[in-house]
Amino acid sequence: MSGIPALYPELILGPAYGAVDYEWYRDRLADPWLADQGIAISVFRLPVLVVPGGGPRRGGYYPAPELALAMAMAVRDALAGHPGFPNLRVRWCPHTDTCHTVDWGAPAPPWDDAARGRFLRLQRHHHPRAPAPQTGERPVKITRVPQTDEEVTLALRYWTRFYSRKDQDCHLPTRFEVQQFQRHLWPAPGQVAVDVGCGRGRFAAALARTGMAVTGYDWAPTAIQQASERYSSMRLRFAEHNFLTAADPAGLEPASVDLVVCRLSLGYLDQKAFLAQAQRWLRPGTGTLHLVLEVTERQPPDWVSLSHRDAEVDQLREGWRDSTRWDLTPNGWLTALALRGPDHS
Repeated sequence: MSGIPALYPELILGPAYGAVDYEWYRDRLADPWLADQGIAISVFRLPVLVVPGGGPRRGGYYPAPELALAMAMAVRDALAGHPGFPNLRVRWCPHTDTCHTVDWGAPAPPWDDAARGRFLRLQRHHHPRAPAPQTGERPVKITRVPQTDEEVTLALRYWTRFYSRKDQDCHLPTRFEVQQFQRHLWPAPGQVAVDVGCGRGRFAAALARTGMAVTGYDWAPTAIQQASERYSSMRLRFAEHNFLTAADPAGLEPASVDLVVCRLSLGYLDQKAFLAQAQRWLRPGTGTLHLVLEVTERQPPDWVSLSHRDAEVDQLREGWRDSTRWDLTPNGWLTALALRGPDHS
């Protein structure tokens, strides 16, 4: 696409479907066709979607976390002339992790979720946590790591059924999560990444777009089938693997991986055994384990999941050369860790 300032060659515009959050917007926009009219904009490798104004959607904005004013202005100039982005302007933003926003269309209302949702034509969209049971069938709630072969079979059946319903998913990555991932981990082309519990493969595909060689693993065959059908790239593959077993996935050698991602999956694994596996796979000194976790004390009262208490999250930081923690939701319900430099001694 044209309109990209030569001063910033790392600023790339592309088609809407290339954005990591394209399907998130398709699911939540009251007018889904607007997502197809959007632009995938990549400043730090992972492309995110900017959605034009149109119809009842009166405007939009692009948050620029910790970017220099000049870069925010470059984003504004790159969008100039594209349909649906009138009255482009850069605005200083007082909110956490965002220095400036690039706005278009009518001025946005005060920072209120309900008002913003109406202004941006977003509708509330809830994904049920568990598959709806058949008539006469009791729903299964997974409240602990499976301990026996029978429990493993029941848990695998649960997730197979979960992914067989395409209207369900678990905490899809948001734009804010993607931006914070870029900020803290800086993925680079040529690096090797593993996504454990990849589900339908959305985050694994986002990693592959950065140029990393990515393998997404899940134990549910329905999830792997859907991920393989949805995403196609020479840098991306998917495979079934049960991480409750002691064996490593085929071809995964010690000290061969730059990044291990375990997004909302650690609570369903034998934590001690998995962390030992991850440390063994990672390159000494530079390898990074990226965890996304649910925090028990901050969950909604009726929410059932295998979460971690706040103190347990901090304990996970022990035994690493360097660690960083940041929250992905305003109340800290979802939190993230970057654990670098595994101890191979």
